[in-house]
Amino acid sequence: MYKISLVENAITAYGSALDALLKILDGEGSYINYRSYVLNLHSALELFFKKMLLNQNEFMLFSFEGNNYSKVLEKYINSKKANKTLFQYITETRGAKLPNTVTFVDAYSRLTYFYNEEIFDPKFVENLSRLNEIRNNITHFEIEIPDEDFVILNECFLKCSEIYSEQAEWGYVLDKQVEIKFSRKTYLFVN
Repeated sequence: MYKISLVENAITAYGSALDALLKILDGEGSYINYRSYVLNLHSALELFFKKMLLNQNEFMLFSFEGNNYSKVLEKYINSKKANKTLFQYITETRGAKLPNTVTFVDAYSRLTYFYNEEIFDPKFVENLSRLNEIRNNITHFEIEIPDEDFVILNECFLKCSEIYSEQAEWGYVLDKQVEIKFSRKTYLFVN
C-alpha cells in the first residue's frame, strides 16, 4: 500500500505546475504544457486550501450539499465521542465512507470567510474564479488562453507559492527559483 499525505499531494501538483510553467516560459507553449500548468495549479491550490481548512477544523473540509450536512455532522459527532479524528473514525468503521470534500470554489469561499481578506482579497478571489473557469473548460470542453488569462494564472501561481511559504509547519521547502515576466513587470520567486 502507498500513502501520500494531503501536503505531499499538493506539493506534487505544485511541482508539476512549476515544471509546466518553466517550459512555457522557455518558449515551449504547447497545449500539453498549458493544460498541465492549469490543471496542476488548480489541483495544488485546491489541495493547499483543503489543508488550510483542515487546520481550521476538519469538519470544514467536507461538502454540505443536499442532505450531506447531516451525514457529515453525524459522523463528526460520533468521531468526537470516540475521541478520534473524522478520518480515523471513518477508516476504522466498517462500511463507513468518507463524505465528499468541498469543491475548489467552496474551499476558497470558506477560507475567504476565515481569513477576512487577509490572504483572500477580492482580486485573488476573482483570479481563482477565472482559474476555475479555465480549468473547467480544459477538462470538459475547449479553451483559448489569451495573454490576460496567462497573467491571471501566473498571479495565482505566485499567490500559491506565497500561501505555501507562509505555512512553515507543513514541513516542506519549495526549492525552485522562477522569474515570471508579464504586464511589463518581472516577478522573481525564490523559495
